[in-house]
Amino acid sequence: MIASETRQQHALEKQTQPLLALLTPFFFVVTGSKIDLSQLASVEANLMLLAVTSIAIVSKLIGGFLGALSLGSRSATVVGFGMVPRGEVGVVIASLGLSAGVFTPQIYAIIVAMSLLTAMVTPPVLAWLLRRTGGTDGKAEVPELR
Repeated sequence: MIASETRQQHALEKQTQPLLALLTPFFFVVTGSKIDLSQLASVEANLMLLAVTSIAIVSKLIGGFLGALSLGSRSATVVGFGMVPRGEVGVVIASLGLSAGVFTPQIYAIIVAMSLLTAMVTPPVLAWLLRRTGGTDGKAEVPELR
């Protein structure tokens, strides 16, 4: 964020890429190692995971859809589903919440699992939305933007 305000933004981004490539996997390993999978073993935890994941998908889908409605309903649906994945920002916040004692280990596990599930469900849904039924090569096509 600091680099975005400087004239050397692109040079700094290029110079820090090796550092990011080294540290990013460590972030995900540390995040994953904090999860106690037994926290997801109960029926109530799985129901909560299902509810949180459903809310996460529907809220991003609706927000993205409404924001892109001027592109047409089909394109707006594609944009909405493209917005569904919850990324590392949510995982960072969850990690900070766990460290500060704001989240229980079960809530932390549910948030990280929801983030993973939304990232996994999006590509196949987007591929299905982008697929054209009349194409002969079977490749997905990006909908026309108006």
